[in-house]
Amino acid sequence: MMSFSYSARIDPALSYEQFTGDKAKQPRKVWDNPEAIALIENARTVSDKAERQKSFDRLHDMALADVPLINLYNGLTVWSRGKRVAGFSPWEGKLRLWTARVGA
Repeated sequence: MMSFSYSARIDPALSYEQFTGDKAKQPRKVWDNPEAIALIENARTVSDKAERQKSFDRLHDMALADVPLINLYNGLTVWSRGKRVAGFSPWEGKLRLWTARVGA
């Protein structure tokens, strides 16, 4: 059993790759389905959106069938700001004030 959170990934293939792979080579991997590994590699190397979507759709269906991990919940972070604050944009759920400013 493992307990950890997932941070955002720039590409969906990286999200799947985080927990998919050969357990003999990387014990932290929890899904070692060869078809899933091949689909992830395909999604990582192909730029055609339609073909990538087919890979992700198949991966999703396979994950539902194989249940390689059980996600207990997704955290929700809610932000608000006053009307005088401009340029505020949270990054990966964290407070970042790099471009924020207070106006009149």
